[in-house]
Amino acid sequence: MRCMLVVVLAAMVHVCSGQAIKAEDCANDYVTRVAANGECLAIDAVGETAERNTLIVMVHGDGGGDYYHRVARIYGSKGVIAVAMTRPGYCGRKGCSSGTRPGYKSSYSSWVVETVTEGIKALKVHYNAEHTIVIGRSGGSAILGVAIGKYAPLADVAVLTACPCNVSYWRRKRGRGVWSGSLSPDNYTDDVPKTMKVITITGSLDKNTFPELGEDYAAELRDEGVDARFILVNAGHGVSSTGEFNDLMRELLEGRSFGALPKAPEPTAEEKAQVYLKKVTENFDLALFRFKSAAICEGRDGKDAARIADDLMTEYRGKRDTDKGFAMTILKDGLDKFITVGEMAGQMDCTEFAADQYRRVGRTVRRLDLPEYKAKAEAGLKALGVK
Repeated sequence: MRCMLVVVLAAMVHVCSGQAIKAEDCANDYVTRVAANGECLAIDAVGETAERNTLIVMVHGDGGGDYYHRVARIYGSKGVIAVAMTRPGYCGRKGCSSGTRPGYKSSYSSWVVETVTEGIKALKVHYNAEHTIVIGRSGGSAILGVAIGKYAPLADVAVLTACPCNVSYWRRKRGRGVWSGSLSPDNYTDDVPKTMKVITITGSLDKNTFPELGEDYAAELRDEGVDARFILVNAGHGVSSTGEFNDLMRELLEGRSFGALPKAPEPTAEEKAQVYLKKVTENFDLALFRFKSAAICEGRDGKDAARIADDLMTEYRGKRDTDKGFAMTILKDGLDKFITVGEMAGQMDCTEFAADQYRRVGRTVRRLDLPEYKAKAEAGLKALGVK
């Protein structure tokens, strides 16, 4: 969490991963790097080529993330090449892609969309793909939603998860400013080939990219004669670990792999907790960044960050009797978030707001064997000069 927090507070400068390969020095091996639009994109390609090949290219969201590297290892097989692609200016498990990471307002700019598109096209040629599936999450879905129309024909199937498919409506719905530098998938629905299959998937608990964004986009595509459908799943912002997503992938890959698709291993309690926490940590870090920027003690942003920590406490209480390992990991992360909010509020002289966070930690651990958190809460209150 500390590394992600540094990223946000440093205005999205990458500090958590290795240096980007310069475009002119791109190895372009189509396994760890692919040259595209004058840039060098870091990729993670898994699978074995065969006489007939299906290519899967997966593009992450605006907060980055390594979740698609794991997905690539599940579905890459003989005849199926699964590629986790790192967007320009971002860092991933295989290093950093070249290019300047755009500000959020330009996350889906023409340059970003074109660069990702050129990378996909290069991979299609190299792997002699007879069938191409593109998969995105959140901002990655927005980029691919534009690309399949603006640069058609690009793929045979698009799976757009947690898609902000109408960027203007998405921003208004969240009470945020306009992203004037970004393109939006809903403006390219009439250019999507009628031969494509498009599936949008959103979690019913997603408080970021609301379900109607993907549902309305799929309906617009159907009006244009495209084979499109919307799937609602019981999840938050991330859906790639759900049974519905896995079932869909097996449907799309049926008969296309020359080897049996490996069954995804049953996740441990820790792994399940980390998947869950990825859904909330990005929103927490952004709320914390806005809280520091606004410097308003009783402002919405600080309360948003504290609310996210409080939601983790609710999740902990719901699972502590049925999944103790999962619950304890969630609990500790929530306590850490309360303390982080308290520390920042204290630095901003928001004494009462900071004290509330430490008191919440103290009340929560009063009957638990977590002396380190009790000590942190007491130390925080002592530093503030309150009880």
